[in-house]
Amino acid sequence: MNSALFYLFIALSVTWGQPGDWAKVYKEVGLNSSVSGALNTLSVEEKEMGWELLFDGENLGLPWKKYGDSILNSGWIARDESIHRLSGGGTIMYEKKYTDFVFAIEWKLAEGGNSGIFFHGNKKTRLMYQNAIEMQVLDNVKHPDRYVPSHMAGAIYDVYAPTHNGVEGYDPTFKEAGKSAGFNKVLIIVSGNHHEFWLNGIKTVEYEWNSEDWKLRIENSKFKKYKFYGKDSSGFFGLQDHTSYSWFRNIKVRPLPANASQKQIWVGKGVGIKVSPGSVLKKKGLSLSFEKGEGYNIKGQSTQTNEKKKSSMNSGIYLR
Repeated sequence: MNSALFYLFIALSVTWGQPGDWAKVYKEVGLNSSVSGALNTLSVEEKEMGWELLFDGENLGLPWKKYGDSILNSGWIARDESIHRLSGGGTIMYEKKYTDFVFAIEWKLAEGGNSGIFFHGNKKTRLMYQNAIEMQVLDNVKHPDRYVPSHMAGAIYDVYAPTHNGVEGYDPTFKEAGKSAGFNKVLIIVSGNHHEFWLNGIKTVEYEWNSEDWKLRIENSKFKKYKFYGKDSSGFFGLQDHTSYSWFRNIKVRPLPANASQKQIWVGKGVGIKVSPGSVLKKKGLSLSFEKGEGYNIKGQSTQTNEKKKSSMNSGIYLR
């Protein structure tokens, strides 16, 4: 029998037009090494939680490979503790499939740059963007795509625009004097059909994969003509070659249990906690307590019976 998996979702208060508290969000999912400034490494705690490091800062080779090929070419190199797109190397992919996960990555672009982060990719098409879901990577100040909300950084390219407080086209990227400044912090959370994109501490996209809304948006996008686009519930990660200098680092993934379809039992948002089988949660006012059993927060720390979990009116529980 599959374990019951609950998610307590936490809404974050942010300032319009600015990055959010990305360090707080990273801590919620247990990425303390990234918060401390350590590059391309896993702490003991992260290893115990099941995080996997996909790039060590120095060696770029298998399982990284050019999409549609068996190796990389010189267009992508390891430099300055990053995977650096230097010249035309084609989109690259990580040759291991993932289904449900929390995925973390940091990106930086040259001025006016454009790239993308793929997940759930397959090998059924000539180009990866024709099948994989893409989180858009963009210089929202200089690139002309900034005028199309669903083409801005943090979007599902051409499908969902980055949205915050109900307003499409929200821009939480780091900027300074019209240039991309520093590395932008990404989390992609996939739990069953529920997917979320986070950029610099701001949730930019939240949707239910394969829902009627998803299907309608695909029909109204450039991907309508690609029969394999967004069809797979598991697959490969990838980094797009879009003719721009780009840098990627701190690439980590934490696989989550793949269980039955998700059922929402109390409306909410955010990242969550795991509850052990047989546990019973009780809601009282704005708090949650374990009436029976125990749970584990996203960091893997035990939460004993009757220990209260604070939440807000925007919080919620998802049952998988």
